Amino acid sequence: MRAEAPELWLWLGDNAYSDGTDMDHKRRRYNEAKEEPSYVSHGPVKEGAKIPVLATWDDHDCCSNDLGGSFPCLDQSQDEFVRHFNLPPSEPAHWSFPLGQQKGVYSSKMFMQPGTSEPGVQVVMLDARTARWWEAMAGAQVSRLPHPWGGGVPRSTQSDP
Repeated sequence: MRAEAPELWLWLGDNAYSDGTDMDHKRRRYNEAKEEPSYVSHGPVKEGAKIPVLATWDDHDCCSNDLGGSFPCLDQSQDEFVRHFNLPPSEPAHWSFPLGQQKGVYSSKMFMQPGTSEPGVQVVMLDARTARWWEAMAGAQVSRLPHPWGGGVPRSTQSDP
């Protein structure tokens, strides 16, 4: 990985597969991922050669399979996410954020063009779990539409009036 000289490391979800409400288990799984030998030697945390990291989560990080906003330990899961990714209190997902902790781990960061103060690339990390508005749709059942990349998009199976 280092041979490619990455300038940014993205964790895109399902980072630690720590399903369930046991926060000690969640912390152990995050620590296993963080301490994995090749991650330490070639990943973004390599001593003396750190790479900026941005992250989001998916169901297996924050909750359990295919769950989201209704998960009973969502706030505690978010706190474990904040610990694992060493988010500072200046990040809205952090419990000590001055204006209050946001619900969810979505974020956005603008990277400047190298050697300038000109905007370069903006990275937006979505949180598709915390605010699953479709779970609250009255009388609707949620299904998934197949996509070529193997994911799915929530879709109400309730017919239009």
